[in-house]
Amino acid sequence: MEKKKILIVDNDLAVCILVNAIVKKIGYESVIATDVHKAIEILKKDEKIFLVITDVHMPFINGITLVEEIWQHFSYLKVIVMTSDISDEILSMKNRLHAVVEKLDLFHSLTCILKRLDSEKNGFVRDLRKSFDSTT
Repeated sequence: MEKKKILIVDNDLAVCILVNAIVKKIGYESVIATDVHKAIEILKKDEKIFLVITDVHMPFINGITLVEEIWQHFSYLKVIVMTSDISDEILSMKNRLHAVVEKLDLFHSLTCILKRLDSEKNGFVRDLRKSFDSTT
């Protein structure tokens, strides 16, 4: 069986490397883009991607714009947003996002979400604390 693939998008390569390690540990394949332009090009070419994990704050074009592009052109994809601050704009999008992960707790949060990903039907992971408790 072919592994599912995740696109990781962040202008900070250290964050990409950390997220990539988490993704691989859980058992997914991944590809990294350090800006939105590269991410869109990858999405156009790689049909194996089922999930995008993106930062919000990036230079030139931000993650919010990427999320909007995904919803418009790749609506079948799940999206997880990483951020250091959860703004009203992000909260207004949560019904269409799979999850929002705060960067301060990136490792633990993302590990929990990815472990539950296959068992989730659709929609936003609403109670992350419950997810955390079930993995410890």
